[in-house]
Amino acid sequence: MTGNKVISLIELQVGILARVEKIADVGENIALENTALGRLSQRLQAMGILQDRPIEVLRRSGFGGPLHIRTGQTTELAIRQQEAALIMVRVMN
Repeated sequence: MTGNKVISLIELQVGILARVEKIADVGENIALENTALGRLSQRLQAMGILQDRPIEVLRRSGFGGPLHIRTGQTTELAIRQQEAALIMVRVMN
């Protein structure tokens, strides 16, 4: 997991620091604002998952369970794998 490529959060290995690039393509399409995807994007942003913010996977649950992540310096939360798949990140060197 080296380089500067964009991957989904679900692909990020535990302990690797990355920066949030975008949540799905909501930022590029205003029409999505009132859809379920748009509301999910707003909820993730309210929890602190913001563009250019550092993010790290701390732990993965077994059997397809949630990811334990840290965003910013101190905010830790658990998110579903389906939600993590929508968060695009850039691995930091």
